[in-house]
Amino acid sequence: MGGRTLHDAIHITLGNLFEKIDSIPKDCPIVLQCRTGLGTAIADSILQKAGIKEVVNLKGGFLEWKKFGLPYEN
Repeated sequence: MGGRTLHDAIHITLGNLFEKIDSIPKDCPIVLQCRTGLGTAIADSILQKAGIKEVVNLKGGFLEWKKFGLPYEN
């Protein structure tokens, strides 16, 4: 993402997801986003298998978010 993120986002790369999965709350919705939205499908599957059921994949990823002029942090 080139240092850009959504406000209050917690950045966990797909490569670090397994080691961080226990720190992800299971009792609140989780929104997944990546640059294009493609990598989040894998993360979604991993989280669902770990018992985290309220998972939403941000369609189009960060690029789509930015295209609509929505706020983000550098």
